[in-house]
Amino acid sequence: MKPVVTISLLISNRPETIRRCLDGLKPLMDAVPCELILTDTSKNADIHKMLLEYTDKVYEFDWCNDFAKARNLGLSKAQGEWFMYCDDDEWFVDLEDMIQFFVSGEYKEYGFANYVTRDFIDPNLTYYSDSFASRMFRIDADTRFKSKIHEHFDPVRGKCKTLTSKTHHVGYIFKTQEDLMRHFHRNESLLREMVVEEPDNLRWQIQLVQEYRNIKDWDRVCAYCNECLEKNKTINNVYDNTHMGTFYAGFAEALVFQKKYQDAIAICEQALADKRSNELTKAYMHIKLAESYFWLGESEKTRETIALFQKELESYGQDEAILEAQKVALIVNEVFDETNQMKMYSLLIGCGLREGSTKELHEYYEKLEWKRKVLYVYDDIEKVFIDAFAVLPFEEIFSEVVADACRNNEFERLIIDAVEKKKNADPLAYKNLMQIFAKGELEHWYVWYARIYIALKDKNTQSVLEAIDGFVQLGTNVFMLPANIYEALDVYGIKLTNQWEKVEATKWIANVRSYTLDAPEEHLSFVKNQIKGSLSEGSWRRCLFELGLFERKVAQGPKERWDMRIYQEALRTYATETIEYYGCYYREETFAYYQELLPSHVQAAISILTYLELEEANASTAVGHLKRAALAYAPLAKGIKEFLRLYGEYEKQKARRKQQELENLRNQVVAQVKTLLENGEAEQALAIITQLKQMVPDDLEVINLALEARVRLCQKQ
Repeated sequence: MKPVVTISLLISNRPETIRRCLDGLKPLMDAVPCELILTDTSKNADIHKMLLEYTDKVYEFDWCNDFAKARNLGLSKAQGEWFMYCDDDEWFVDLEDMIQFFVSGEYKEYGFANYVTRDFIDPNLTYYSDSFASRMFRIDADTRFKSKIHEHFDPVRGKCKTLTSKTHHVGYIFKTQEDLMRHFHRNESLLREMVVEEPDNLRWQIQLVQEYRNIKDWDRVCAYCNECLEKNKTINNVYDNTHMGTFYAGFAEALVFQKKYQDAIAICEQALADKRSNELTKAYMHIKLAESYFWLGESEKTRETIALFQKELESYGQDEAILEAQKVALIVNEVFDETNQMKMYSLLIGCGLREGSTKELHEYYEKLEWKRKVLYVYDDIEKVFIDAFAVLPFEEIFSEVVADACRNNEFERLIIDAVEKKKNADPLAYKNLMQIFAKGELEHWYVWYARIYIALKDKNTQSVLEAIDGFVQLGTNVFMLPANIYEALDVYGIKLTNQWEKVEATKWIANVRSYTLDAPEEHLSFVKNQIKGSLSEGSWRRCLFELGLFERKVAQGPKERWDMRIYQEALRTYATETIEYYGCYYREETFAYYQELLPSHVQAAISILTYLELEEANASTAVGHLKRAALAYAPLAKGIKEFLRLYGEYEKQKARRKQQELENLRNQVVAQVKTLLENGEAEQALAIITQLKQMVPDDLEVINLALEARVRLCQKQ
């Protein structure tokens, strides 16, 4: 049966996404007669084998930096009436509308079709923009793909059908900055070539803007958008006018990121006055105007501009005809995305807070959806919230807001940093903020810290201890109270004996090891003082903490070569104390015959002690034991490795010094022998040179001097 749809994919070297992509196509292939053609560019035997699980139509392609050529290979093999193409870094999440389109026969009335592509920009798949992808068309004899990058089919014939089916795309998420830049340089090079080949086609110019935007090179975005606006100022047709919005949007966005708000306002006003600007472009300009007015402190203009945006959102934000026609332009196609709507709510709330009003906070806070695990937060808005909360009369919603913020890892850091900056700059504001956090209904270390802080300020020892009880019961490290809390505890003479003795043994052990290894030196000094004051000298908890301090020294390693002997003493202390401590819990035969049953750090201590015992007598064997210690217990590896590096340098220098001393001695003896020979004292010269020859048996000069001495002695006799 002739297939209705040929599905063609380009396969690259992305095994983690390929199977998800192919599995996502199964509902369409089960419901509609399809063929699957895979163009494999991976050069990976394992991937090729995986592809054969899905189809026998797998064709290898030598990548040549030309997407159109790769697509045309699949098209040349197609037998279907329609052709659908996609990539292996996307997958369909909704195919119902597309299936109905083909099953009903409606596809016969159209020449091509769009579906929704959701482009994610973060690994949590939270932030995205939706656009329409024209990746389905009726196959005609002359249809071909064109363009090296962002390829498209040509000619385009017939009516267009817009489908609600949706694919998710993760091709713009990169694991490292290096991956991002490699992708950028490849795309920029190809796009520059396309601009030269087709200078009147704005498609390549707007794609270049997007590439500069992806790497956040705002200077280049500004410069190139300005260049394109100037170069294309006489253009005036429906297709190109749509794309002009990208240049205005990119320019305004880049200026806002650079905090050049007056310049951004000027570009926005220019775009709004340009009769070529369409609805999406104008709406996007209102977003950038609102942001610029807000950061310039002009609240009324901010509100007025947001009102215009919201009116546009209501008027045609859901108008499929407008969106379909205008969402082909980049950047402006994001105008009605959820993140932009939340951005406007953030600015409205910020306007109110700056004026001392919480009306907008109560009205719009729920719309920000800060209770979600992953959330959108407008850049720097946390500072506006914190500045307002620090001076406004307390309201319960303040504690709700900060609690929601602390539930999100990224925003937690921003909000706490904003608060901590008040500590020295404005102590009264800081105390007000601490009271807000202290009232938050959240089991979070900073909330407990705030409760401790407020109790200390109120000099309520019982409340301090209760709050510290709450803190140490959290999953966080029990020692990581802020330094100023430890300072205050010392001032008020408050000991943490009961609080620390309540911590279960396994948690205490884990917390000691992680804290003593990584804690800043200044913070560590506060904790050491509290440990000494709170726990008795024979306490196992205190002993374990002190053992952790020895471990810290070993893990840090020597700083310089002269530290080596000090480091060796640290090794000796650590190993001896560790074995002595754990000797109370394990039998002697375990240490002697079953060391593999001991904890890894105890095994390391045994190897260290063996190294120290052998170091003087057999250095090479001793070093082997030290290497085993590093392998046995990873936290010590870095310090031991550095010690061994310095030890190796030390041994080489010692050998060089020894060699130099030997060389100096040899030269002195040779000079002495020559003098004796010159003075006719051959017998004494021979005795001396014979001894030297034993030290340097292969030295030709010494051998010759020995022969000369013998000859002279024989002649004398």
